[in-house]
Amino acid sequence: MSKASEQIRQFHSTGSFGSRENLVTQSRIVTDVYRVLADEDIEHLVSDVLSGDENGGDYLTCLSCLHPGCLTPFHERLLNAEIFYPGLIYFGASDAVALRLATLIESEDAKLSRNHLLLCLAWAGNQEAQAAFRKWRTEKPESVSYTHLTLPTNRE
Repeated sequence: MSKASEQIRQFHSTGSFGSRENLVTQSRIVTDVYRVLADEDIEHLVSDVLSGDENGGDYLTCLSCLHPGCLTPFHERLLNAEIFYPGLIYFGASDAVALRLATLIESEDAKLSRNHLLLCLAWAGNQEAQAAFRKWRTEKPESVSYTHLTLPTNRE
């Protein structure tokens, strides 16, 4: 484990930084660390996420925002592990990943995670994602049921 990935783990597992000034200082330091991570460090953090690390969502969010594109090689693994939150981790996903996300959205099994899947697909933003959203504008997926709201009638 490198010093950089250890710094990141330490930062995210710290419950209190004592003061606002210390929090700001530590946040700046770890932001700089995220921006220059080596591929090996990114691999270790993603492995931690896949192993169920409780700070995994924080790692993925920071990696996505502070080291754009670094998660692209891991999209298939994240998808296979059914990690769909936060959706922005799928920014720049390949057409193949977007097609799998769209297929999952249309599946009956996706009821509980459909919102997260839709966000993932939106963040992918590629041609497959756009095609899926265009298709759904005109024809709803068969497995998606909509609850129709009925307005109360005016009773006097």
